[in-house]
Amino acid sequence: DNTSVTSIDLQDNKIGDTGAAALATGLLENTSIITINLGHNRFGDIGAEALANGLEVNTSVAAIDLRGNFIGDAGAQALADGLEVNTCLLTIDLQNNQIDQIGVTYLADGIKMNTSLTALDLTDNDVRDYGATVLAEVLKENTCLTSLGLQRTTIGDVGAIALAEMLKVNTSLTAIDLSWNHIGDDGAVALTKMLSVNRCLTNIELDNNLFGDAEADLLVCAIAAARSSLQSGGRLARLSHAMLNLRGDRATVLNLRNSRIGEAGAKLLVEGLKVNTTLTTLDLSSNNLKDSGAMALAELLQSTTSLTTVHLDDNQIGDKGTAALNAVIASRSDLQIYGVKGVKRFSSALAAVRCNEATSIDLQDSQVGNAGAIALGEGLK
Repeated sequence: DNTSVTSIDLQDNKIGDTGAAALATGLLENTSIITINLGHNRFGDIGAEALANGLEVNTSVAAIDLRGNFIGDAGAQALADGLEVNTCLLTIDLQNNQIDQIGVTYLADGIKMNTSLTALDLTDNDVRDYGATVLAEVLKENTCLTSLGLQRTTIGDVGAIALAEMLKVNTSLTAIDLSWNHIGDDGAVALTKMLSVNRCLTNIELDNNLFGDAEADLLVCAIAAARSSLQSGGRLARLSHAMLNLRGDRATVLNLRNSRIGEAGAKLLVEGLKVNTTLTTLDLSSNNLKDSGAMALAELLQSTTSLTTVHLDDNQIGDKGTAALNAVIASRSDLQIYGVKGVKRFSSALAAVRCNEATSIDLQDSQVGNAGAIALGEGLK
């Protein structure tokens, strides 16, 4: 009996069902192998069933990678049966197989009885809303699984809502990937509400779904506000990481250009900046801040003393936002704000007047406001 081999990597070897079945026979008696990689080997349900039989009695394998094969519902059912009795397997990777909602139901049954599995990846399988809902019900009581991969699994609002409800009560999952799905506004709202309750998640991936900008803003805020340990990827990551830096009082330059943080994200950043004493330069260009985001930022700039340079290009800032920013410019000669037309014109004119270099002042439709007019009047004395 072989006791020296602890790891087998046969990825991309086209072993097929026959090869998988042959390896499975070895698992029946082997007690040394810990990890097995059989990804992309062109076997289907027959090979999966043989491997499942081996896993039912094997007591050493902790991780098995079966990604990129042709495993369908029958293979999923066999693996689920193995999971019901196996007490050693920690990780199973089933990415990019042919498992649909029925197969996911079988796997959920296996997880319900299993007491060891910590990571399951079903990325690129046809899970859909029904499969997600079934998984969610089982995971409400599961206390072992810590990582769940559901990227590109055609999950929509119904599935997202079910998973959100599960995450309100689940106490073991720390990472979930729901990116590249069909989650819309309703699902985003449900996930946002969940993040105010869940205290276990440390990573949630939600990029490339179908929810609108307003719902995305809410999610960004929820992720960043939940706690500093919670992370995400893509556009959601930048704001949450920024909030961590602001809370830690470490940043001097913060670049969030083209992060689509929106009005809600801007308001959240302002809250973080209220306690920050080191940031000097902030770039929020191309973030769709609009008037409300600009007004929130202006309120902050009236009270802070460290932040002296702000970039606000391409943010759809209108008259109200421009007027609020000009009021700050009127009271702070050290502040430079770039990217807002009315603000640029007013700040240039005011600086020229104060330096006695202005020969004419043209500030038509620049939203100067009372504070700006007072500052100009003082400069003209």
